[in-house]
Amino acid sequence: MNETSFTNNKEYFFANMSNTLNNTFDKIFQPLLLDSNFHSKSMIILDANPNIINTLSIENIKRLLHIFIPFIEQDQGYNELILQILQNDRLSDSAFNSNIIDLLNYNYEQMTDNQTELWITIVSKKICSQQQITQIKSDYIEHVLDKSNFASQKFQEVFELCNNEFLYSSLINDISERISDYDYTISNPAVLQLKQLNENFINSLSINNINNIIYSILAGNQGYGREVGFLLENIYDKPFYRRYIEETAPTFNTNELNKMLTYNLNDNTFINFVNMMTKASEDFNIKFIKISEEYISKNSDVYNSTVLTNCINELNNSNPKL
Repeated sequence: MNETSFTNNKEYFFANMSNTLNNTFDKIFQPLLLDSNFHSKSMIILDANPNIINTLSIENIKRLLHIFIPFIEQDQGYNELILQILQNDRLSDSAFNSNIIDLLNYNYEQMTDNQTELWITIVSKKICSQQQITQIKSDYIEHVLDKSNFASQKFQEVFELCNNEFLYSSLINDISERISDYDYTISNPAVLQLKQLNENFINSLSINNINNIIYSILAGNQGYGREVGFLLENIYDKPFYRRYIEETAPTFNTNELNKMLTYNLNDNTFINFVNMMTKASEDFNIKFIKISEEYISKNSDVYNSTVLTNCINELNNSNPKL
C-alpha cells in the first residue's frame, strides 16, 4: 500500500481479496485503520467492496466508524457508502450503539450541513435499529438542550425529528429573552435568529412558545433595537403572528394578560398591541378592556393598574363605540 500509484488498482485488488482471504483479512486490514495516513485509502477500499465489513472484527468496525467522522463532516463522495454500511446487519448489534451515536452527533450544535443531512436521512428513514435511533435522538437532546446557536440551519429538521417540547422551549425561551432586551447588541442578533426559523419549525412550537415570541417582540420594541422595530412593523405575514391570531387571540383571558404584564410593557405598547390584534380578530379590543377592568378591580398593583387604566382610556377615546 505504500507504493506510489496514480490509479486505485491496488486498492480495488486488495478490497476484492477479502473474499479469498476471509478469516485473515481482518488482521491484514487493521494496520490501515490504525494509521491515519491510510484512512483515505481505507475508504477507497471499502467503497470498492462494502462487504468487507462482514469480515471485520467488532473492534475494527468501531475503528472504521471513527474514521468516518471527517468524511461525514464534509461530503467527500462517501455519503451513500456510509449509509450502506450503517444499514448492514452487523451494525445493528448493540455493541456499536455508542460508536454510532458518537459518529452522528459529533460536535453537536456545530454540526455541518452534510453531517446534519446524513443525521436526518438516517433517523427519518430508520437506517439504524430502532433502539439506536432512540438513543441518537436522546443523546442529541441531552447535549444541545439550552443551546441557542447552531452551525447548520438544517438543525430545524433535526429538532422536528426529535419532537421534544423541552428542546423547542429552551431555544425559543433563549431567543425570546434576548429579543426583549433593551440592549440592541443583544436584541438585534436574536431577531435575526428568529427570522431564520422556517414555517414548519414555527408550526411545531407549542402555543406558549408562540405567545412568548409575540410578547418579547413587544417588549424589545420598547428598547433600542432597530431590528425589533422592523420586525414589529412587518409582523403581519409572519407564521408566529398568524398562529397567535388563530389560537391565542380568540381565547385571550386573564392568564394571558398576567403573562403579558410580566414583560413590563408600557401603556403605549399595550395600545399598539390591542389595535394590532383587533385588525385581525374582531372585537378583541372589547374583550381586552373587559379583562383589564377585571384585573384592576381585583389587584392592588399600582404600576400595572395605571398602565391598563391609561390603555383603556385611550382605547375608549379613540373608539367612542366602546
